[in-house]
Amino acid sequence: MKTTLEKSTEAPELKPYLLPCRIDASGSAPVSSYFLEQPAQIQSRREGGETQECWEASLRGRRLLGQDLPVPEGYQGHIYTQDTVYQRGQENEETGRRWRGTGQWSSMRIWGQDHPIDLELDPMARTLRTWTRLADVLSKDPPTDWIESSSPSMKGE
Repeated sequence: MKTTLEKSTEAPELKPYLLPCRIDASGSAPVSSYFLEQPAQIQSRREGGETQECWEASLRGRRLLGQDLPVPEGYQGHIYTQDTVYQRGQENEETGRRWRGTGQWSSMRIWGQDHPIDLELDPMARTLRTWTRLADVLSKDPPTDWIESSSPSMKGE
């Protein structure tokens, strides 16, 4: 099975939302008619109690407070849609997958229930920071002095 990834340069800027619930449905829904958000100024529970910029909305009668989490510098989020592609081969039909770029994003909104989330402690925010730091380390060449000092010695053989 062949898989292709098509990145779109004209994909619109979108903002993904991470909700504190699971919705067992697929397909379209008139979200903009029912999920109405508005700016909210919330007092932080941290020491000093500074004001945080938040968004307020409700979902099925439950109050939600959201905060924007920017993508770390040097990164950008992309949204892909999977298409199943059927290609007729000489002997039988071969199935392939194609992922098309349908959007991009530079920040995501993380929603908490009844109170604002703490972006320093939130598991999703921490995972994003940890993953990007790990990706940075893995994509760089190690320092040459580190390679020389960690190589097994061949002396005495």
